[in-house]
Amino acid sequence: MHQNWAIIKSVAVLLFLSIAHLASAQSFPVFEDNNAIATVDQEALFTRSEAGRAFLSKFETAGKELSAENLKIQDRLEKEERALTETRKTMPPEEFKKLAIAFDQNVKRIRSEQAAKERDLNLQLTRDRSSFYDKITPILLAFMQERGIEILLNKETIIIATHGSDITQAAIQRINEVLN
Repeated sequence: MHQNWAIIKSVAVLLFLSIAHLASAQSFPVFEDNNAIATVDQEALFTRSEAGRAFLSKFETAGKELSAENLKIQDRLEKEERALTETRKTMPPEEFKKLAIAFDQNVKRIRSEQAAKERDLNLQLTRDRSSFYDKITPILLAFMQERGIEILLNKETIIIATHGSDITQAAIQRINEVLN
């Protein structure tokens, strides 16, 4: 019986050590200021920082103005088309065909011009985004140096990471402090 008790104690100790080892293997490190690698949500830096939101606000305002302009043009062209349709009844087919072709060419030209304005607007947003990242790069580098971070990865490229490795909110606060 004494020998069975010794075996039970040995098994219990081994079981305890196994469970403790499994528990420690399942824990994840919490972000400390001296982590060598951290993640950041690059899109959030742009969309949630004050400087990024200023660029987005300018883009949205210009987009709304372009949409309003497009609606006015569409209304005008619809009126012209109705008037053209009405004149069809009163003119020879050859004359109407010339007017219809001219109207169609005008519509194509206007569509092309408006599409170019939209492309220019999107290109400007791309330039603004690039300018924003140029401005925040030295801020992020200083922030990384303060925290002992050697590598900063975009959160979108990470498959799995702990929440503690994400420094996005702290980086946004620093960007707001420095740029405002």
